[in-house]
Amino acid sequence: MHSFAVPHPHLGGSYIQLDIQVCEIDNFDWEVFHKSHGDLWNLLGSSIRPFGLTANGKGLYMRIPEIEERDRKRSLVFLTADPDTVLYFLGVDRDAYAQPFKAVDDMYEYVCSTRFFRPSSYVKDGLRANDRKRMAQRELYRRFVEEYVPQNKAAAQGHGKVERLAREQVLEESLERFEKKEEYAIIVQAWRRERKELAHKSEARDSRKRQAGEDKMYADAWINAYGRARER
Repeated sequence: MHSFAVPHPHLGGSYIQLDIQVCEIDNFDWEVFHKSHGDLWNLLGSSIRPFGLTANGKGLYMRIPEIEERDRKRSLVFLTADPDTVLYFLGVDRDAYAQPFKAVDDMYEYVCSTRFFRPSSYVKDGLRANDRKRMAQRELYRRFVEEYVPQNKAAAQGHGKVERLAREQVLEESLERFEKKEEYAIIVQAWRRERKELAHKSEARDSRKRQAGEDKMYADAWINAYGRARER
């Protein structure tokens, strides 16, 4: 992303921020989709993250729970970069996404319409570091957290849909819908094999350290004994 300050043509001393996103041709449609509504995906991202989902400049991904704790990058499994498929999966209106939102509150309502929305993801005191940073830097995100969710009844209730969902269910649904079961299994098996090998190497290293320590203790004891014998 490259940002430029362009002088406003009519307001003296004012500037317009111009952002230029450089992307690959093969990924152009997704980039346009992902950037279409400014902060929308910052808000949607906070809704889908608790279910192991994440979207970036390449597409929609699922995180593998047992890998995520140690290596977030390697935990990613690519699902799709097809915009319509993603919107259908999120359970939101595809036609509405194709049009500009008439007002900020319309965009907020759209965020609340996803089947993954839950008010608890937007409790200020429970936000993650990245979301707290967005609170400080992105006015639309701050207003959603501090004003819209607490004051909007439908948002506060979460539309009553999400409570029946669990991360494990979303994982199974994702692997089935996007035909990723085999890839998921291969990644998990490779990860577990790697962790097992690392554990064996660690055990061998610890064993050598213990042996070296015992050898040193034996050598020191022998030297001390020899020194006392000579003193006699």
